[in-house]
Amino acid sequence: MLSDILARNINLLDYLRKLDKELPVNTNYIVLKGACLIISGILSPKEREMSDIDLLIKDEDLIFFEKAFSNMGFSKLPYSKKSFFKPMKNAPPIIFDIHLSLRHTKNTSNLFEKAETLEGKAKKLSYEDNLLHIISHAFLHHGFMEEKEIIDIKKLCFFLLSEGILHKTIKKAAQKAAQENIYFLFALGLKKTFAIQAPSELFSLKEKLFSNFPEFLERRKSVFSQYIFEALYCPKTLFLRFIYYPINKLELIFSRQDKAL
Repeated sequence: MLSDILARNINLLDYLRKLDKELPVNTNYIVLKGACLIISGILSPKEREMSDIDLLIKDEDLIFFEKAFSNMGFSKLPYSKKSFFKPMKNAPPIIFDIHLSLRHTKNTSNLFEKAETLEGKAKKLSYEDNLLHIISHAFLHHGFMEEKEIIDIKKLCFFLLSEGILHKTIKKAAQKAAQENIYFLFALGLKKTFAIQAPSELFSLKEKLFSNFPEFLERRKSVFSQYIFEALYCPKTLFLRFIYYPINKLELIFSRQDKAL
């Protein structure tokens, strides 16, 4: 099992480095989540399996990534404009998930300004943004925290502790979470990870009203909780999920049937 995880992660990271070489010289991108922690040395490549590699890029650079993926033999995933995959023999496909924004902040350009060089053209989020992204993505995308997110947060926090910057980073993350109106998610993530209660003085009124509700849903790990979080923090995604994407899916199905006739 460990050898399978190691082989999978090494394969994904090899393709990330190949992608890096395909991109124009000044095209930077931010590596997210597990891949970032592994390249940074915070996680061991055999510690947890990656299903894909998530990258944050600038809107204007999407065309360069599409060309690079095409040159490498990747195709777009069905029903997704920004996910690319390449089938592998006797192994799961290599998948890259491209993001133009992150759920924990409205200011994507600021993420690039604060990002630090990782390797090659790759960059990494600031430590506080890394914490916020892992936690907010878990709740706003999945509706609950999986074991791998808990591992990521623990490993990152232990690393920050060894560097003597844990307290400073947590404080920065808490302040930014309050500014972005996601403080209760941040507090819930820390409580879930370390079984501690984060300070409540930064809670906004809306977050006070809903501070116990997410935990109630999270305990059940209900898919329904994902839609609750989206309705509260990103109503647009509900429109995309229930109206836009289903219509596109139907159009694709009908177009395939027409071609078959």
